[in-house]
Amino acid sequence: MSKLDKVKEDIAHLRAFLFLFAAGGFAIIGFLFSSFEQLIGIKIFFAIIGILICLVAVLAINERILNKIDELEDL
Repeated sequence: MSKLDKVKEDIAHLRAFLFLFAAGGFAIIGFLFSSFEQLIGIKIFFAIIGILICLVAVLAINERILNKIDELEDL
């Protein structure tokens, strides 16, 4: 496998995780909006923590994808 193919596969792999974390964040937000009145404080707290974790993961993965794209330009 050439280096170009490896970098392309890395980008595809990272993109899958990007969509996974983005979907997870949207699912948690939807859960909060749909059942906000029935939730107690600790569940709201953990939901917000989950959203923040998904947000940080999306930002970190996006940065790695951009670095891989820059690496593609060098090949």
